[in-house]
Amino acid sequence: MNDGAQKLGAKVYLPELKFCGDNGAMIAAQGYYQYIAGHTAGLELNGLPTLPIDYE
Repeated sequence: MNDGAQKLGAKVYLPELKFCGDNGAMIAAQGYYQYIAGHTAGLELNGLPTLPIDYE
């Protein structure tokens, strides 16, 4: 990766391993706080992986 970046005149930045984990715990925590706040949905709710992040 570094060799390819050097050929392009770019620098590769690699985060520390402790920052490269699965974010499942963060998603679960947010779900918990949404539930506590009373934000729930029915069983008809379905995931849409192509939904834009800024969708309202």
